[in-house]
Amino acid sequence: MAQALRAGLRNGGIRRGGLRPGLGNGSLFSVAPLDLFFARTRTLAPRITFTRASSGTYVGSDGLLKTATTNEARFDHNPTTGESLGLLVEEARTNSIRNNTMVGAVVGTPGTLPTNWVQSALASGLTADVVGTGTLNGINYVDIRVSGTAANAAGWSIHADASGQIAASSGQPWTGSAYIAIIGGSTANITQGLIRVIERNSGGGYITETNTSWTNAGSTLGHNRFSVTRTLGGTAAFVQLGIYFQANSGVAIDITLRIGMPQLEQGAFATSVIPTSGTAATRSADVASITGANFSSWYRQDEGTVFAQFAASSSATIGIAGFDDGTNDNRWRLGRASSGEAQQIVQTSGVNQVTSLVGSLALNGLASTAATVRLNDSSVTASGLSPLNDTSCTLPAVSKMTIGSAQAITTAGSTIRRLTYWPARLSNSTLQAITQ
Repeated sequence: MAQALRAGLRNGGIRRGGLRPGLGNGSLFSVAPLDLFFARTRTLAPRITFTRASSGTYVGSDGLLKTATTNEARFDHNPTTGESLGLLVEEARTNSIRNNTMVGAVVGTPGTLPTNWVQSALASGLTADVVGTGTLNGINYVDIRVSGTAANAAGWSIHADASGQIAASSGQPWTGSAYIAIIGGSTANITQGLIRVIERNSGGGYITETNTSWTNAGSTLGHNRFSVTRTLGGTAAFVQLGIYFQANSGVAIDITLRIGMPQLEQGAFATSVIPTSGTAATRSADVASITGANFSSWYRQDEGTVFAQFAASSSATIGIAGFDDGTNDNRWRLGRASSGEAQQIVQTSGVNQVTSLVGSLALNGLASTAATVRLNDSSVTASGLSPLNDTSCTLPAVSKMTIGSAQAITTAGSTIRRLTYWPARLSNSTLQAITQ
């Protein structure tokens, strides 16, 4: 293997010296001509071209929600621990809720809800008051206190936009999300508390819903962003996001909810927050690529290995590292299939050479996968499993690399911790070791 890597020096620019024994000392990565350790550097290498035709939000190392300007890469973090997660790459999405920054909210008894928000249920005997507004941890919020003794089981329900406002149709997946914290009182006597994606008919009438509980929200805004996804049925004409709780008749209720920046987007998973202040807003796709001499100076056409660490939020098929000539006919892709497996695809002159699936890569958790190609000798593995081999393949001539996406694949919803490329066919035992 060391000989192969030293041979790669002449073709792809690897530093001399081959491999030293062992992987723990980082020697394998030290000979890679392309090692993009985004979680550590939190910067883009100069050779990467990055675009996004809008601003976009992300969580900074201080746990605050921040905004990156147009064409500025985002490096995301765990909002609770501050852990660096890597480069955030997302597809374009629209927040259809017109006002998630609480414009128009006024504190009072009962006060005024944010513009376009609708309170649709309040049990007799309960009052709902706007008791606070502001920004915390970079998140715009409204505080609503619901208190009293319920005379019936109607509970309380609020919606972040009107029932006949957000047009939708059968078969579409929609995901609703919101930051929620419990900052006063408690969930005592509340039988269920839900965040809901609601289907509505052409007249705005209720059809059905999918929901998830928020009752474990905690008291810190930003630590808990709840999301729920529903694929709409045959008679849906509108969709709506709601927050709700139910209580038995005759019980005392006292709870203050802090609700931050709700979002309702067409798609099967939640993406980063898109602020709105009167109209729906769209965040453009992140596009990261390496082309021209910035690509050809290190890429080897006749063999190579790519390694990726990432966390995917999309359940669709995604590309994490893609190599292509700008068409579907010549491409090499490593990513995650919709089935949850690591996936390698090789296409040459329009003919499929390799479609390999291996392992199981969980959503929203750190995954490690690696693939290697050479004439009639390709392999892919994940999570330290024995690689899956293919002994019949020719390789495409390619001219660029895409990061967090791939030719013919929607941009990923993922954070990419690390991407590494070697201009050599690393051994199967090495593939297993680096993905453990």
